[in-house]
Amino acid sequence: MRLLAPLEEAGGRLRALRAIGWSAPAVLGVSALLLAALPLSAEMSLHSVIPAPELPDGTRPTLALTIGSTNSRDIGSWTLASARVALPPPSNTAPGSASARVWVVPALPQVTVPENVAAFDPSTVAGANAMARAVVLDLMIESEARRTHDLKLAADGAVGDGLVEFTDVIKADGTGKFVQKTYSFDRVQLNLYLPKFSTQASRLVGVTLHGTTTLITRDASGKVLSQQTLAYAKSWGLDQVTSGLIINDYTDLNPA
Repeated sequence: MRLLAPLEEAGGRLRALRAIGWSAPAVLGVSALLLAALPLSAEMSLHSVIPAPELPDGTRPTLALTIGSTNSRDIGSWTLASARVALPPPSNTAPGSASARVWVVPALPQVTVPENVAAFDPSTVAGANAMARAVVLDLMIESEARRTHDLKLAADGAVGDGLVEFTDVIKADGTGKFVQKTYSFDRVQLNLYLPKFSTQASRLVGVTLHGTTTLITRDASGKVLSQQTLAYAKSWGLDQVTSGLIINDYTDLNPA
């Protein structure tokens, strides 16, 4: 109030400044000093903080780090003992029997990639062999699914319309016949097709396999009822670019 009183009594800004004199700069300087010292004092108060209050006699308690249930053991011994207790009993780690199918894909001919396929999708040049291997593996799975009449196994090699094509054959074989289908390929290439219906892709890349297929039909006792070897030339599409499951038969599509 004393600082502002001259401002009210003076008749203008210049007179007010003359009436205040040196007191205004002094007050402003002291205020700035206090504002600068406040955060510094708060930071200094956090150094050397004791995580326990003083005892009634003025001494500070000594805090001991306790690890595990025994204070005499060092950290390494405690860690080793705790890890040993956490392991399952030896009886639970005994080996057990297990079974699984193992698919061995035979060596395939070098895959031919035409220029129009490479121009449409350059990644097919490097992924051509992977695409061919995926299709052959899927055909092997479908062949075993047909021999064992296993519709669930058939879903491991195809999806969508491609799966329907294989499951229809399994159902057509009936319960009394078991058909074993084997393949032999002498030429593999990629082909570019026009889609039959409107799809997101303007072109479709299929894996075309040329060779022969042999069908051996047996009865429930395993007796061979018939055996037939036919020429094989079909083109399959995958649900992914360089791997995946058979999604459709591209054999009847128009080349792009």
